[in-house]
Amino acid sequence: MGGCALALMALPLTTMAPPADASTNITIATGNVTDSFGSALPGAEVDVYAWPDDTTLQNLAIGQAVPTTLLATTTADSNGNFTLSVPPSALLNAAVSGTWANLEADAGDGVWFFTIDTANPVPDNFTIQQQTGALRPTCGPWVYNKQLTPEWGPVGQGYVGPNATGVTMGFTYSKGQSSTIGIGLSVNGGAAGTYSASGSNTESTNTTVIMPSYGAGNYVHWLTQWRIAKYHMDCPGGVVKYHVRSNGWKGSDATTFFADAPSALHCTTWLAGTTFTTSNASAENWTGDVAVSIGEVSFDAHIHTGYDSSDQISFKFTKDRSLCGTNDNPSYARQIVAKQ
Repeated sequence: MGGCALALMALPLTTMAPPADASTNITIATGNVTDSFGSALPGAEVDVYAWPDDTTLQNLAIGQAVPTTLLATTTADSNGNFTLSVPPSALLNAAVSGTWANLEADAGDGVWFFTIDTANPVPDNFTIQQQTGALRPTCGPWVYNKQLTPEWGPVGQGYVGPNATGVTMGFTYSKGQSSTIGIGLSVNGGAAGTYSASGSNTESTNTTVIMPSYGAGNYVHWLTQWRIAKYHMDCPGGVVKYHVRSNGWKGSDATTFFADAPSALHCTTWLAGTTFTTSNASAENWTGDVAVSIGEVSFDAHIHTGYDSSDQISFKFTKDRSLCGTNDNPSYARQIVAKQ
């Protein structure tokens, strides 16, 4: 793709959130700014931007700048440490995926992406590593490059042992459920194999998918598909950065099977005729071979889905059987195994 044509269309579209009383601001992130050798950069300016919703991203034309909103600016202290705080109203307005806001922190030519639940904000912590040591942001804006092939990613898991006859497990991935997906960044041209993890964003579903059910002898990961897009950013010296991220849920479902179940020793007994459904458990943070594998750029993005009232795994019993959790009783366990 011709760099000149893209540059002509990459007009800054950043807007600014309205100012507010700093004493009421909410801390959304802490961290530090370093140079390429890991040394602190005192006095570095750190800006935090909110990304738009998926509909806006999906409607961008090739070469069009991403319309972000500047939420706050701060300066790293003498040790390169920073704290990012934003007005409560600006944070709430930044929510684009349910209650989640997808954010970007910039310092010099360094960037990190992170996601915050605006209904229950818990500060993130990260390092922004630069290549040039600049004290002011020097790159931007991000420009839509192209859409990549949609990719599968796991959103649920369940295990029924080979002797646990009379147990059927199912999984529902419901409208409004959120999944957090990793973002890959390339600082040297965007070639396949040059991407590394640079934070994450959160996506929400807009319909409900009832996944297939399985019985004894099945160790299952349920999957769904995600849209994947590629963006680029021009930096001084002719450097072009690229990143890949999900820009929406595509839908559909699939299943993968595994040979072994995890060790699960926290067991409770369930009688025939009953049904167990999670409401408090949390799914795993899937990485590596069971992550969202973005084949076109050879990057495996982590993915995490938390089970809640709209995202449930259930076990139905026609015989008396045991349910066992890996780290706690089944109601609170990260993974659940049905046994004889």
